[in-house]
Amino acid sequence: MNTLQLGKVSSKCQQRGVMTILAALTLTTLIAFLALVVDTGRLYLEKRTLQKNADLAAIETALLYCRDQELDEAGRRAIALDALSASRNNFLGEEGGIIVKLGLVGASTDENGANRKSFTEDNSGKAIQVTLSRTVPASLFESFSFGGNNTVTLSRTAVAQACQPEALITIDSGIVSIDSSQSALLNTVLGGFLGSTVSLSVGEWNGLLTSDINLLSYLDALAIDLGVAVGSYDEVLSTSASLGDFLAVAADVLTADGNIIAANGLQALVLAIPLATPAIQLGELISVQSGAPDVAFDIAISALDLTQASIQLANTKNALVANIPVSLLGVAGATIHLKVLEEPKIYAIGNPEDAKSDPYGSDQIYVRSAQVRSFISLDLPVAGATLSALEALLSNPLVAGVTSSVNSLLALDLAGVLSDLTCLLSCSQEKDITHIQILPTPRLDIAIDIGRAEARVSDYSCADNGDKSLTVPAQSAVAGIAAGTMGTSTADASNNAFSTAGVNVDPLALIDIGSKHIRKRCVLAICTIDYKKGTGWTTNSALADRTAYTGGGIGLKVDTNLLTGTDTLNYYNIPADTFLPNIDQTLDADAFQQLAASDLVAGVSDSLSGIELEFYPPSGAGIGGSNLGEVTTLVGSVADTLLASIDSIITGVLAPILDPLLNDLLDLLGVSLAETNVGSALTCESNKVELVI
Repeated sequence: MNTLQLGKVSSKCQQRGVMTILAALTLTTLIAFLALVVDTGRLYLEKRTLQKNADLAAIETALLYCRDQELDEAGRRAIALDALSASRNNFLGEEGGIIVKLGLVGASTDENGANRKSFTEDNSGKAIQVTLSRTVPASLFESFSFGGNNTVTLSRTAVAQACQPEALITIDSGIVSIDSSQSALLNTVLGGFLGSTVSLSVGEWNGLLTSDINLLSYLDALAIDLGVAVGSYDEVLSTSASLGDFLAVAADVLTADGNIIAANGLQALVLAIPLATPAIQLGELISVQSGAPDVAFDIAISALDLTQASIQLANTKNALVANIPVSLLGVAGATIHLKVLEEPKIYAIGNPEDAKSDPYGSDQIYVRSAQVRSFISLDLPVAGATLSALEALLSNPLVAGVTSSVNSLLALDLAGVLSDLTCLLSCSQEKDITHIQILPTPRLDIAIDIGRAEARVSDYSCADNGDKSLTVPAQSAVAGIAAGTMGTSTADASNNAFSTAGVNVDPLALIDIGSKHIRKRCVLAICTIDYKKGTGWTTNSALADRTAYTGGGIGLKVDTNLLTGTDTLNYYNIPADTFLPNIDQTLDADAFQQLAASDLVAGVSDSLSGIELEFYPPSGAGIGGSNLGEVTTLVGSVADTLLASIDSIITGVLAPILDPLLNDLLDLLGVSLAETNVGSALTCESNKVELVI
């Protein structure tokens, strides 16, 4: 019994010992976790405080150095020390833990391909890097270990810059006002690009033309609408959204600025945008150099340019083609369609120092106009001067020996053509006869590609006396012209003209010397003529089968490119600052220069009116022997007369269309053959400072 009781007492003691050990272990673990949590929070706060001190020191040093660039290394360090003093920001580290460097900020790419900003020490730069170090007690957990290091050194770096040059270039149509006819054109064309009906008033269009939007305010408002953090401008530029969202936010910004008429116009435009309109990105229209400070966004952009460019960008992503009623151009008898092939790049902002080193590289400051294709389908008159000229040629006495009657060939006088057949009381003979068609398809299809005009920054200068300059090589628009036949109908030709495969043009037949197969049957000198139709015969010549170009023919085709004009535009803030303002100022007429290329407009007309004829040799045999080949050769030998007649017809029909199309309509869209308008601005040194790293 006693032995049993002693056993129970011993078991209880063992249990209490185990519980004590478990409690001790649990307490030790809790203390360790507590130490870890406390030290993690403590070190986080230490690092955060250290980073704040580094940021403040870098910002103040960069700003004061911008204002006084004679400061040497000791002077820059003195500014940082003052910013970190106990009376101001109370930096708790040693003075030896403060390193101040002068250098350049550039863009680099990490292993994932993402863009990152980097600092390089360089005395020619204006960026300030401040590195702070401070030694603090190590974690409590580490201090429990025997011989452990009881301190840890924290380090934080900040880079700020000011005084960076910022350049801006823009390209526009140079329109100063919009009248009722122009507003009707804009409504029609932009509505066609959207597949909708647009009906803004003259006042609303002029309101957009005369209103500017602050890009910084616009991006901030757009960030909220897109759910992007305000200030993340690169992300805002690269985020896709609907065209309606972009324009609705622009309307809100205009309303806040008091531009009510322009805002009403945009709101009406938003209501007209179909839901199926493709999403776009603002960065496709406005280019901002990588690494550019936020102050570079503090610029004014044209509300009309933003509106038009956004719609043109959307049109490049859909299959819609704008149908232009020719009555709006004051002409008739034609079909005109437009489509944007490449969107414009209306504004470019960046550091000209970076662009100078490689104007075509990733840091380029580059703008361009849109690339637009115009399709024109003309109905040409069959009778008149062309027919008279051909008849005169084919009845020329010089060819009297070619056939027994060339007039019979033209008029298809079958009795004359077959007069060489000898029939007595009865006979039956078959023969191919000539069948000439003049403009068998009297429709001329024309595609005119207005290629982009472009400009880029290649150099700049900023003198100590305030003089500054910007060098901008520019290239005017180019024109590609194709004319002939592009399809079996106007609709088919239009579809082919705007296909992704490109324009494929066939010659337009002016004269087609073809053939038909006939059968002559005579009974007692009474003769009848039948025409071959399929496997049978018909007495109706219009229904008969016809083989084209068996005797040759004449056609026209144009497929050419016009050379562009290039020049270098040099901007100076002389005779006044308005000729090269700072980028945060509104660009007026003084800030724009023109690259004239009016010869391109004349070149398009000349290419379409100065047509060269193409002669096709006979493709068949046995049709009047060699006579038809000789007729074609004859026409070629005196083609000047025929060519002049055709030129007069095409010029008479085409000129009233080309002039308003090239000089009015495309100018409204910012796609001009006559001239390229490029505006520029340059801020040499902004005293605004920004934390960049």
